[in-house]
Amino acid sequence: MNENKIGLKKFYTPEEIMEILSLSRTSVYKLFKRSDFPAVRIGRMLRVEQSKFDKWLEASSVSAEEEEKLPF
Repeated sequence: MNENKIGLKKFYTPEEIMEILSLSRTSVYKLFKRSDFPAVRIGRMLRVEQSKFDKWLEASSVSAEEEEKLPF
């Protein structure tokens, strides 16, 4: 499970998402604003739960067949 030693869920910061996805700061903050992205706001902080991010990433992935159909 995605919990630390005291049973708390792991959350990613926008900076960690930048590193994981190799995106710019601007792109990551645009991603956090999307309605389909599982981000949460805690006060002024933005976070995304690791397990929900993993599910979102899996659902957002493009298969090889789908990639061949892309216009670019």
